[in-house]
Amino acid sequence: MAIDFEIPEDAKAMRERVRRWVHEECIPAEKRLVDRESFKVVLAELRAKARSQGLWSPFIPKEHGGMGLGPLANALVQMELGESHLGALSMNSQGPDDATMLTLLAHGTDFQKEKYLKPLLNGEKRVCYSMTEKAAGADATGMQTRAVKDGKGNYVLNGEKWFSSAASAADLALVMAMTDPEAPRHQRYSTFIVELPNPGYIIKRDIPTMAAEGPLSHIMGGGHSEIDIKDLVVPAENLLGGEGNGFNMGQHRLAYGRLRHGMHNVALAQRALDLAVKHVTSRETFGQKLSKRQGVQWMLADCASELY
Repeated sequence: MAIDFEIPEDAKAMRERVRRWVHEECIPAEKRLVDRESFKVVLAELRAKARSQGLWSPFIPKEHGGMGLGPLANALVQMELGESHLGALSMNSQGPDDATMLTLLAHGTDFQKEKYLKPLLNGEKRVCYSMTEKAAGADATGMQTRAVKDGKGNYVLNGEKWFSSAASAADLALVMAMTDPEAPRHQRYSTFIVELPNPGYIIKRDIPTMAAEGPLSHIMGGGHSEIDIKDLVVPAENLLGGEGNGFNMGQHRLAYGRLRHGMHNVALAQRALDLAVKHVTSRETFGQKLSKRQGVQWMLADCASELY
């Protein structure tokens, strides 16, 4: 039986709608960004307009205020949003908030959904996810941050975190820590909701990476922080999903995040290629456009084929 690779008409229509939004609203708005205050003003205006048009949290079910898109339609939407640094933010679809919202939606208690999830769904707060550690690297079962009960209805966390994306812009953090070192590897860790700022959650610095860097990138949540966790007290009611379920919840959210990351990078690459094409079709050297140079044509063709 043949496989049908045709994109459904409703998904195509949504992609075109979001493409117009990004090109008519988000990219022009980028020129208005100069500092933290202008970012707040511009983003608030974009979000109000997007929400009024039903362009809000594509991945969140409709009963929770989102658009309820499936994986294919959402992937296409994310590919359009990634073309502008304001795209995902304008529709409350930015990482790492998006995947963390899904985690809270799937595993949060009624109390946690009301106090922590609702402001995230409304775009009123930002959240980061503190899992990765220097000693463990990509091994999520190698984390050493510990969470110990204090006998007073709290957990006390101590350790360190590395590459906590958007921590410097966040109001909340989800922190993974070891609660039972004797349990099987994938059941040793639990996840805690931490309100920020907090004296026990110390942001030491934003670590330079290969990600886009600029005067506004960290303000917009593009930083990746090094964190010291020292005697961080977390109420037991802020334990998310029960003890020992941190690893499984982490893998669930990472699966969604990989979809968004991939599509955003496709969009950024497309915008870079468009800028290159604009340059070579207008720039002349020795009486001829760069676009007429065969070597330049080869480079653009390679870029286009790899992007496709």
